[in-house]
Amino acid sequence: MPKNCLIVEDNSISQEVFETHMETLGLEFRTASSGEEALRLCRDKIPDVVLLDWHMPGMDGFEFIDKLHSLNDGKADPTIVMCTCDSGVEKEIKDKNAHVNGFLVKPTRFTDLEAKFKELGVVI
Repeated sequence: MPKNCLIVEDNSISQEVFETHMETLGLEFRTASSGEEALRLCRDKIPDVVLLDWHMPGMDGFEFIDKLHSLNDGKADPTIVMCTCDSGVEKEIKDKNAHVNGFLVKPTRFTDLEAKFKELGVVI
């Protein structure tokens, strides 16, 4: 059974690119354009993996992660891959939040996403 991915991205062009990548990898996916919308989707079903934009209006990626982990009595623990246009901030992201499993810089090439998902066991 394919893993379920939640794409949380406020930029419509990046959303489309990530959706195409998920289709190519054979993953089921849902898309949210804000942290608030993503949390609503997670209340219905916790995804296996979240591809999460760091900088979003209203609720940034770290706030989303904190709220996500409070769902289902703290049992919500999907694989989280943080994405940002800011290169060189991987250490800051890792230091700020232990729940981030991987990091990608945007624009994200398919081969980079595929390699990260393979490294994390999302795809074979």
